[in-house]
Amino acid sequence: EEVKFDDIKFEATKIEYFNQDDLIKASGKVKIFLDDHTEIFAEKFTYDRTKYHLIVEENVIVEDFKNDILIKSNKINYFKKKEIIIAEKKVRSEIKGKYTIDSAELIFDRNLLEISSSNRTTLKDNFENIFSSDNFLFRIKEDILNAENLNLKDGENNDLFLENAIVDLKKNEIIGKNINIDFDNSLFSNNENDPRLKGNSIIYNQNETAVYKGVFTTCKKNKKNCPPWKISADKVTHKKNEKLIEYKNAWLSIYNKPILYVPYFFHPDPTVKRQSGFLIPTIINSSNYGSSVQIPYYNVISENKDLTISPRIFFDNNAIIQTEYRQVNKSSSGIVDLSINKDSSNTRTHLFSNYSGKFSNSSNIEINFQRVTGDNYLKMHDIKSPLIKNKTTL
Repeated sequence: EEVKFDDIKFEATKIEYFNQDDLIKASGKVKIFLDDHTEIFAEKFTYDRTKYHLIVEENVIVEDFKNDILIKSNKINYFKKKEIIIAEKKVRSEIKGKYTIDSAELIFDRNLLEISSSNRTTLKDNFENIFSSDNFLFRIKEDILNAENLNLKDGENNDLFLENAIVDLKKNEIIGKNINIDFDNSLFSNNENDPRLKGNSIIYNQNETAVYKGVFTTCKKNKKNCPPWKISADKVTHKKNEKLIEYKNAWLSIYNKPILYVPYFFHPDPTVKRQSGFLIPTIINSSNYGSSVQIPYYNVISENKDLTISPRIFFDNNAIIQTEYRQVNKSSSGIVDLSINKDSSNTRTHLFSNYSGKFSNSSNIEINFQRVTGDNYLKMHDIKSPLIKNKTTL
């Protein structure tokens, strides 16, 4: 049977009328035409003509062909005068073939072309980015998401948390405040670490991510003395095309004690295999000399040569500078590793080198040189190097 009331056309196997036709109930293969481009499919509906209120239930599908919007749920309320559809009971919406939205309840404003929800709502795009937020508002024409307590899990397994955010999904841009980013642990070559970045605000786009009043560390999360080290900066910028992370007006702090200030420095981002820049600092604890921090700088000299300079600063103003030089040729390779430690009374050093080469298919040569000032120098200062296999025997 097919009927039409208030510019809404109904089709159903069975249609009943009550209260002098002011109340209509229908069941069995229900199809409702809200206008020329919007249809609803379901098992039953109730329409109150006095309130212009339509309730549709069981396997509900709303299709807006003009705007490429699909909504699936078990129940919707349609308020004709306001052109509002409220879908509830586990709702999924598919928009423009690009976005999938899931929530316990969604409100679709047909006049404004907006989808909103006060429930925790998830949006997934075609790039495997998953946005989950409270007080969700998606402006369909502009592809813009306004959200509170936003969590973004990107395709690289990084977690981004924002208290308030505006996301332009068309331009892949985010503006927000009170930012927390938990990077995937494997990015910094140590799954035991918890690399993370906090800041007051963020501007994110395809070319770069800028975090203002940022604090970065890779130290593992714990309840006590966390983090042992951190870098605080007025601005932290990830330049994606150059694959660089830059810091402006930065302080390195050890157990919340600022020990080193630099107006500007940078290091390669975690995806870079070989590029000059600072490496992640390391905390070293010694029973003889206490805690120290090592801040390596990696320098690419040429295609087959590189150098790592690793200043190590102790809290008692003691210091060690360690340098490792590497060179790889067509048929030979060499490493030279040395350090120098000078205090008020002594100067201690170590020099280790290794050379290996091939003169022909059957002739090889290897030369090792090892020298240390002081029998206990390597062990007492916990000097680490790929060439040091034993700290007490040369």
